[in-house]
Formats: sequence, structure tokens, C-alpha cells
Amino acid sequence: MSDFSPDMKNLDIDPIPVDCDLSYNTNIEVLKFTAQIIYIITGIFLNSAVLGTILWRCREVYSTNSFFTLFSVDCIANISILITEGLFARFFIYFTPICPVLADYFQSPLVGFKIIMLLTHHVSICKSLLQVLLVLNRMTCVLFPITHDSIWRKSLKYVISAVFLIPFCADWNIAISRVYMQSTYGGFWVSYFKKVSWASQSRFQLVFIIIALSFTFICTAITLLKLPERSKEIEKAISNATVIISIGFTFKVLFQIYYSFFFSYTDASSPVYGFSFLALDFLTVGSPIVMICVSRNLRTHIFKSKRKNQTLSKMLTRTSGMVIAR
Repeated sequence: MSDFSPDMKNLDIDPIPVDCDLSYNTNIEVLKFTAQIIYIITGIFLNSAVLGTILWRCREVYSTNSFFTLFSVDCIANISILITEGLFARFFIYFTPICPVLADYFQSPLVGFKIIMLLTHHVSICKSLLQVLLVLNRMTCVLFPITHDSIWRKSLKYVISAVFLIPFCADWNIAISRVYMQSTYGGFWVSYFKKVSWASQSRFQLVFIIIALSFTFICTAITLLKLPERSKEIEKAISNATVIISIGFTFKVLFQIYYSFFFSYTDASSPVYGFSFLALDFLTVGSPIVMICVSRNLRTHIFKSKRKNQTLSKMLTRTSGMVIAR
């Protein structure tokens, strides 16, 4: 996100030319686009499958489980990010033949793409908050096994509302700033000129991601230490999933530090920018994959026939800690 301002009279309304970098090999860039779109679409499918299973197909199994309710909201966040930062961003960045064709149409203020940019950053913060709630949920399941369900049942609608409302405190600078298309690799993608120089969106995100990572490490450590010996095999899979997701958050923190303190408007085509996409993809595509792998019941509900699912659902216990890892 840029402090750089081109030489123009009115930054809010004057056209900003898009310079297409024609030095990139079209075939290689389109190949990058194709490879990424394949796993992005796969990620959208898997998140949608998990979401549909939890909220509709097997609602009677998961509706009383606070962890899976939170995870379904996380799937919604993943789908939103994969559509905006995945399908839209990769198309304009890597499908280079469109740059010379469309460049002239993106010189004026971009209201539609400002909404996309706002949605992307808003949902990214939501995802950090959801990570906090997910690991906190697992920890309370171990520390307060008797009252865990009632605690979360009473507070769940409030914490989910907070997940969507809190990021608004970080959206305002994009809302009042000029969004424009910046040359990125052989294509282009959105950036913005900060109206308020200190209110960097990347720094806002860094704060929330560090909080999420801290909660992840602390809550996981407490969960493992306090977990009854007889339950360790049951919860081991969940803890492994937490560690894997934590690795993704660690990489995300590193990239956010770069964007917060070292990024300049000329770096949009640097390799670091491309690698930051991969860290984001690891979280959004990897999250449902990890959960499907560690939860046999969820895996069965997603991939087995409807009749088998109905039979299995009747046999399942609805205990929060147990149903996750079976």
C-alpha cells in the first residue's frame, strides 16, 4: 500500500495510468495462473463441502458443537478470500494478455475494486480472530469439560458477531483513500494511496495476526499439558492440526512484517509479493484439508452417500471434544 503519489492535481479523481510490463513471458505467466487456479478452485470446493456438511447435510450432528460452528464461519472466510485474493487477483496479475486490453479502463477511481479490497482485508482480520476462537475453544474443552458446552452456547452468537464487527475499526483508511490499479508482474492489481499515512492496513493486520499466533501457541500448550492421559490419543489429531495451521500463521506474520515496515510501491512485482500469496493459500486451502484429514467423521460425512451419513449420524455422540477427532 503506497505513500507514493503521482504528479496530479487531484489524487481522488484524476486518471492514474496503468503501465503493463511486457517483459514477462506470457506462456509462463498463464501457466502460473492455471496452476494456482486449479488448487484455488479445489480449496473453494473443499471449504464449501465442509460448510455444507456442517450447516445443512449433517446439521443434527454439528449444530450443537461450538467448535464446528466456528469452523464453518472460518470456511466462509476462506471462500471469500479465495474468490477475491484468489480468482480475481490471480486473473488480473498472471493472465497477462488482458493487461494491454483493459489498462485504459482502470485509470479512473475504482469503486467496485475498492469494495473488493475492503472485503479482502476485512475478512483477513476475521480469519485471525476466528483462529483465536478456535484454539480457545479447544482449550476450554479440556479445562472446563463440564461447563464447556454451556459457556460457548451462551456466548457463541456474540463472539461470531464480534468477529465480523471488530475488523471495521481497521477498514476506514481504505474507505476514504483512492484505490487504483498498480502494475504487478505482467498484469495489475489493486493498491491504494493512504489518506492517513500512519494507518497502514498491513500494520492493522499484523496486530491481529500476532494476537492470533500468540493465542495459538499458548492455548495449544495449555491444552496439551492439561489434557487427561486417556484423552491424549483422541485430541492428538486436533493438536497436530493446530500446529500445522500455526505454521501457516507464522509465515503470514513474516510477510505482514515485511509489508508493514519494508514494502514500497515499487515492490509489487518482487518475488516476496508472489510468495505472500502462497502463505495465504496455505491457510485458506490447507485449513479444510487438515480438518478433513484429522476428523474421520467429517471425512465420512463429506464423501459417503447420504444413506450412510444418516446411519452414522445416529451413532455419533455429540460431545464437543470427542466428535472432532474421531
